[in-house]
Amino acid sequence: MRIGFFTETYLPNKDGVVRSITETKKALEEKGHEVFIFAPRKINIDEKNTFLFRSFPFPLYADYRISYPLFISSKIAKLKLDVIHTHGMAGIGLAGLRIAKKLKIPIVGTFHTHIPTAVKHYLSRRFANVTESILWRYMAWYFNQCNGVIAPSEVIREDLERNGIRNIHVIPTGVDIKKFRILKNVKKERTILYVGRIAKEKNIDILLGSAPHVISKLKGYKFIIVGVGPHLEPFQNDVMTKNLGEYFLFKGRLGDEDLVKEYNKASCLVFPSKFETQGLVAIEAMACGTPVAGSNFLAIKEYVKNGFNGYLFDPDDSRDCADKIMKTIRNRNRLKAGALSTSRQYSINKMAKKLERLYSSLVKK
Repeated sequence: MRIGFFTETYLPNKDGVVRSITETKKALEEKGHEVFIFAPRKINIDEKNTFLFRSFPFPLYADYRISYPLFISSKIAKLKLDVIHTHGMAGIGLAGLRIAKKLKIPIVGTFHTHIPTAVKHYLSRRFANVTESILWRYMAWYFNQCNGVIAPSEVIREDLERNGIRNIHVIPTGVDIKKFRILKNVKKERTILYVGRIAKEKNIDILLGSAPHVISKLKGYKFIIVGVGPHLEPFQNDVMTKNLGEYFLFKGRLGDEDLVKEYNKASCLVFPSKFETQGLVAIEAMACGTPVAGSNFLAIKEYVKNGFNGYLFDPDDSRDCADKIMKTIRNRNRLKAGALSTSRQYSINKMAKKLERLYSSLVKK
């Protein structure tokens, strides 16, 4: 099949959506399909079958860019796509919807980002409530024009259905378990790892609040922070203000090889977010044999199972977060087998097969 991925975010960004797109693209191509990328231009990328369009920064979040490509239907018609798959609902996603209808191509949309939750962190309560209602109406309109809607988890499927979205298929993003694996000669260290965007909606203030409790009980442990984002500088300032600088190490954005090493070295991954539709980094960590202390909220509770591959904590309680981090570390050897077992259920190959079957069924119809 010839498949068009329409996305609002792409390289050089390395967020969960981009990782989902690049890993899924690779897996589908290994199965003999051709995947074409349509995305806003942030920098020029010399990559086969990738089409980038002029864009401008999104006002509330500079890392994301807005684009609405015009007059490209005839160019895309020449590609003879069998299916269009949108990974966002802004300008590029709308262009994908318009083109699919014009060219009579089946279209699939994935709900990657819980935008109604995110707005609560960037707008006042009054405007956030109004905006949340408008966003759900818009998303119901958008996704109900798709031939199939992908939710990365069951809890998100239920959320979408409550808000009037139909025809939903649960297909999580897979993890390359050949890449994310246990490394020989890499020993566990006294590190507690956070991987992700440094943003308000990721609930990282709870992580900071947990640190004094953890440090007082577990001697010699440090928090390793991997990622960048709009809240990085304020977060670093808060760390220094609380005199915790010696216990936090900020590593910025890492390549896959270095990230795999950090997963392997960590005694525990902590995942405090109240924003996740899946939580890919939790599965990546588990594939490296590292258990997870995760927020008991949205999709994370679907992947982290108490006493099996980690422990869940109240995302609004820093003391509970600290307790579950310590419990995860103390039981990490026992939790390792459950973590590895969980990650194998979500291998990229298995998830790509599910996606392939969905595409094929829509094309046949």
